[in-house]
Amino acid sequence: MFFSNMVSLITIFGLLGNITTGLVYLAPAKTFWYIMQRRSTEEFDCLPYVVKLLNGYMWVYYGIVKPNSILVATINGFGAVLELVYVTIFLIFAPPRTRAITATLFGVLDVVFPIGAVLVTQIFCNREMQIDVSGFLSLLFSVATYGSPLSIMCRKQW
Repeated sequence: MFFSNMVSLITIFGLLGNITTGLVYLAPAKTFWYIMQRRSTEEFDCLPYVVKLLNGYMWVYYGIVKPNSILVATINGFGAVLELVYVTIFLIFAPPRTRAITATLFGVLDVVFPIGAVLVTQIFCNREMQIDVSGFLSLLFSVATYGSPLSIMCRKQW
């Protein structure tokens, strides 16, 4: 009885976590609607979206290598798709210099790094180490994700 109640609570809180995570991924939708209407990224910075995409990738990888973590993989897969759409919109409407910076960051952080991380851990690490490394990277990029909006402060003069 107690065990079945705990499983139900775990499932309920897991689903609630997925709902809130999904809402976090949907939060920039209004910004990108604005960018599409204006046909310009104006003063928006690409870094939060590029880093959030990397964060989504790393959590998907963690959800895949860690047993019984399908909810982690699925919600972050949804988020990664949304972030990929956001970055694509950003690339389409950014001025040339910003587009070049965004494309470079995207290439390094969202293509080369995740592929390298997955390949290295798959080739050189056992399953437990894969879980540890992917979990560490997920946490690291979660911190970076929520700190990345501060990057705009570097461009602002006080």
